[in-house]
Amino acid sequence: MRKTIYHPLFRPGENHIISFRSPGSVIQSQAVYTFYFWLHIMRDKRPVALAVLLSAAMIILTLEHLVSPPLSPAAEAADPAPSPQSYVSGALNGSEHARQQQQRLRLKRFEEAVQLMTLGHLEGALVAWHRFIADNPTVAEAQVNLGFTLIGLLRWPEAGAAFEHALEMNPDQANAYYGLALVLEQRQQLAAAIGHMRTYLHLRRDDQFASRARAALWLWETQLSDATHDAEPGSSSESPASAAPAPASSAG
Repeated sequence: MRKTIYHPLFRPGENHIISFRSPGSVIQSQAVYTFYFWLHIMRDKRPVALAVLLSAAMIILTLEHLVSPPLSPAAEAADPAPSPQSYVSGALNGSEHARQQQQRLRLKRFEEAVQLMTLGHLEGALVAWHRFIADNPTVAEAQVNLGFTLIGLLRWPEAGAAFEHALEMNPDQANAYYGLALVLEQRQQLAAAIGHMRTYLHLRRDDQFASRARAALWLWETQLSDATHDAEPGSSSESPASAAPAPASSAG
């Protein structure tokens, strides 16, 4: 790109246009400037001392224009030269790449088993959970999902064992308490069921199933209170309370 320069000391009407494309031509153009400058000095008969000062100033400005200013210490510190290690991508690390691939496969199998549960394909979900647990025996959440799948298949003893196994691995696995409470209620162990459901609510007070848990808790406490009252000496087994049909045992 051509850059047009007008010398500031040129008189009106003397538009001596000088163009340059490289730094070297700047020096050449400055020499031309100086020639015209001295030509004006000779015409106007200005003092020689003033002419020398102005010429020196123009030369200094030209040199400053050609030299790039150095970076400040702050700028240099903010942009250090990268080390060779920074050019190595993490994807080139074979062991890390293999670990990430294994993690993605693990997550995919977990999600597939959950999807089978959601769609109601409980037999398929049961097979999927057994396969997943065989490869990942320490995942407590998988044990919990296995337990709920077994509840759906009405295989209560196996479901209880799955929830208990999950709590052995992680005593804070809240949904394992929820599932085990359902198993205990099915065994007519209401006191134990109430204790486990209270633990679930303590750990997951704001969970999406908390309202169901509270409803089940209220129901079981009512049933337990009625059973205790009926067992007291002198109580009549044909009282209106005991004669009334018991509500369905359901968590929801």
